Amino acid sequence: LFADSVIHGFTPVGRANHYMSSLKADSIVKVYRFEVARCSSMYKITDHSFLIRFISLTIIDEVITGSPEINLQSRLYYVVGQICYVQGSDLTKETTRVVICLLIDL
Repeated sequence: LFADSVIHGFTPVGRANHYMSSLKADSIVKVYRFEVARCSSMYKITDHSFLIRFISLTIIDEVITGSPEINLQSRLYYVVGQICYVQGSDLTKETTRVVICLLIDL
């Protein structure tokens, strides 16, 4: 992966366990209803200037068969990507960090 193809994703601690079952290595997922924001230099863990923020409306669906079409309108309502790896899984404390490498091809 190139440095500019990695983006920071953030979810509130109260929602983290809700998404864990959807975050499996080598799966291809659709992510709906999320926010994109500028990444603060204080919390910056990638070189990308934006981050993806999962919100209460965010849906992560695994794509089982076929290859979904990427929405090429001026506003993306969903993103298709492949989870390359998941590092860490213990979300019992709010300070626990889970790193997910999501390959997005636009």
